Amino acid sequence: MITVLNVGNTHTQIAAYDPETGEFSGVRIEPTADFSLSELSGELAAACVVPEVGRELGRRGAFLVDAEHCAKLDLSAVDRTTVGADRLANAVELRSRREFPAAVMDFGTAITLEALDADGRFIGGAIMPGRALLRRILAQGTAQLPVAEWSEEPPDKVGTDTDSAIRLGVDRGAIGGAAAVIGTARRQLGSDLKVTATGGDAGLFMRHIENLIDGGPLFTLRGIVKCWENG
Repeated sequence: MITVLNVGNTHTQIAAYDPETGEFSGVRIEPTADFSLSELSGELAAACVVPEVGRELGRRGAFLVDAEHCAKLDLSAVDRTTVGADRLANAVELRSRREFPAAVMDFGTAITLEALDADGRFIGGAIMPGRALLRRILAQGTAQLPVAEWSEEPPDKVGTDTDSAIRLGVDRGAIGGAAAVIGTARRQLGSDLKVTATGGDAGLFMRHIENLIDGGPLFTLRGIVKCWENG
């Protein structure tokens, strides 16, 4: 049994993985700011985008996904020094499904797209702010705008107060931005490009963007395991 971690900027996903059965158990999500490695024991495998946590994982002898440890993913088309570990894990899991070209969009603090060409080569993608981050950025960058309330669905009419106006702009803007990114990928790779959705906020985008495939909440964890299995 190993402990698998997807350490993000806002949340950390943790699960136990049994190599004999190929099953995950005890999946949970904790705020990264509150997460402590001291509670974990045994073998660890992780994708981490928080340098401080990554250094501690390294001191603990954890397996860390990086450009040298990503299941021999073909990175010849990209700058391998700048690709985040979570994006590498997503691309590895996507490649394992062997339907190319393909892309995966991860809806979290940041919204990322990872694309594979017809040969299964990782050719890059896109990064944009997620809905929660957009709320914070708007509040931090202005004198009077608040952090808008979180909403499971975007407003369906123009806002009648500041909060609803922000939610309309941010949420509908994020949906439109994600759709535009997918459109760019399809123009490059073909209109029949299959796009898989994962991440904590994937549900909303799947309801508002047609033809997204549900990758489930364990998509990135599965990619981390495949990297670990291949050293």
